[in-house]
Amino acid sequence: MPLYPQGGGLYPNSIDNVLLADMAEATVKGRAVGAGAGDPQDLTMAQLHAVLGTSFAQCRFVYANSSTMRLQRFGGKLLTINDRPEVIPAAGVDLTVVAGHGLVNPLYIYAYMNAGVMTLLGQVTGPIADPRNGMPVLNSGGGEILTLVGMAYVSSGPTMIENAANQACSSYWNRLPRSYYGSVSNVSTSSTTLVGLGGAIKMITWGDSAYQIHATGYGQLNAPGVTVNQLLADGSAASAIAVAYYPVGNAQYPTPLSFISASADGLHSFQFGGNVSAGSATFNAALHATVMG
Repeated sequence: MPLYPQGGGLYPNSIDNVLLADMAEATVKGRAVGAGAGDPQDLTMAQLHAVLGTSFAQCRFVYANSSTMRLQRFGGKLLTINDRPEVIPAAGVDLTVVAGHGLVNPLYIYAYMNAGVMTLLGQVTGPIADPRNGMPVLNSGGGEILTLVGMAYVSSGPTMIENAANQACSSYWNRLPRSYYGSVSNVSTSSTTLVGLGGAIKMITWGDSAYQIHATGYGQLNAPGVTVNQLLADGSAASAIAVAYYPVGNAQYPTPLSFISASADGLHSFQFGGNVSAGSATFNAALHATVMG
């Protein structure tokens, strides 16, 4: 094989690592996706993962305050967007609620790259699987540039309410158990048809994930008769029935209730409910709920 350049250059296999240009740490030689043919480059880990076709979702989508939702790092710092791993900023990515977010149920939150900056966007449209990598992306023309990261519910105002009984944000990735609490305190009814009693718990659920509701307490009927107790989901009966029989008035009987189910994507309400056959009943109960998000 001739020398290069002719007349006194380098022999094949004669260039070792010492003669190559210095490289930054945590880089490898290669050619970035989308760079086209050309000279070798020093690839970052994100660029290397893009070459390998690896997908990442090292993040959680969380409530920050009543006007701000946030995408933050979790177990790493990469999120695949448009089939490329992108670095989530150390401070996270915030989205401020606007009037257009109010009362949209569900409000899906997507991440995309805007001139090299990771950005969040709220959309009514849900996701589909990106055929390139299986990542959930916006189900719309060109939606493959937006990766699903979570759901949120924004009240009129606009504002988000996150407290013991209300959930405002739910993460699609790296879901953790979230617990909420409600109570029924000396609430009375003489209704012979099922009615909601006490305040409701409001949680964001994913259609592919179950939640659990549990209630403990007691009822007291002021006349001989029957009380019927149930848990309500979005105002409708959703649990096994707990029936208490009162041979005399003013006796107290426990009313344990529990169910595990799943609902469509979005915010749903859960409440203790009851009715009587005669007289008036007074109920006391503690309501607990757990959802992944």
